[in-house]
Amino acid sequence: MKARGQESEIKLPNYRLRRIITLVVVLVLVAMTSMGVAWRSGSFRTPVVLSAAPVQNAIPLRNSCSAGYVTFTFDDGPGPAPGYEGNTQAVINALVALHVSAVFFVIGTSIDQNPLGPEIIREEVRYGFLVENHTYTHDSFTGFSTHTKPMTNAQVITELVKGNEAIEAAGAPKPTLWRPPFGDVTAQQAYLASTLGLRTVTDYSDIGTNTLDSSNILDSRDWEPISPAQIAQSITSGYYQPGPSSWAKTQRVLPIHAGDILAFHDGDKYAAATAASLQPIVIYMNAHHLCATSTVPADGTGGMVPNYPVKGD
Repeated sequence: MKARGQESEIKLPNYRLRRIITLVVVLVLVAMTSMGVAWRSGSFRTPVVLSAAPVQNAIPLRNSCSAGYVTFTFDDGPGPAPGYEGNTQAVINALVALHVSAVFFVIGTSIDQNPLGPEIIREEVRYGFLVENHTYTHDSFTGFSTHTKPMTNAQVITELVKGNEAIEAAGAPKPTLWRPPFGDVTAQQAYLASTLGLRTVTDYSDIGTNTLDSSNILDSRDWEPISPAQIAQSITSGYYQPGPSSWAKTQRVLPIHAGDILAFHDGDKYAAATAASLQPIVIYMNAHHLCATSTVPADGTGGMVPNYPVKGD
């Protein structure tokens, strides 16, 4: 028969062993949980390298360029993302197949909330497209289009800075251009953007004349539920739109010509139609000796707001 002290000496190592085993199990579980979080965030995943898919029977942009250059711009990507139904990849596929350079004005939250957002941005950079700032949330700066309160100067700066940060974190160079959501912008807000090294580029112009010629901003109207043929026609034939006052009840929007900034969307639910409209536009450009450039004309606002000088321009 063993003494009581001897029993304690025998049980003590087993107790310590159980504590050690329990501690090891807890540490393993914590490590596995941390690895799971890191995996979901993409830390341990091999980066996805996206490539443009071939477009069947594409007729690329190839002519003498004797009539000059235009700039293709695309808003609201990268899509698809929560709240957006666009297809940026379809637009990239078409642009690459058609040999068209372009500028993408992207939304910071569309990068951050899209599982493939950073990869899409890197793909745009790899194909030579410019990636520029369309703010972080796409909220109206003036509140005009959304019937909301105008942003304070601090809020404007935050929107632009966070937009820049999302773009740079995804792997693109620091933006030098920005586009106001809904085209809502004041001279003061354009000035604030210029202090961050951002030049303002609007997506439409309403300069109050019967013919929208000097603005050089050509809206494709692809944000409406229209067909690819109708989008292409807006670009190649122009259209009429309501005027800004009683003396200008309608305005003639002229068709594409040298120096135009063409405004499209890749981040909304009609983006598939936009992608499909690019081929007939390119066919028209070939016939009229127009080419594409990613260089945005000096006046990217159509005279809507003062064009403040930006360092480096």
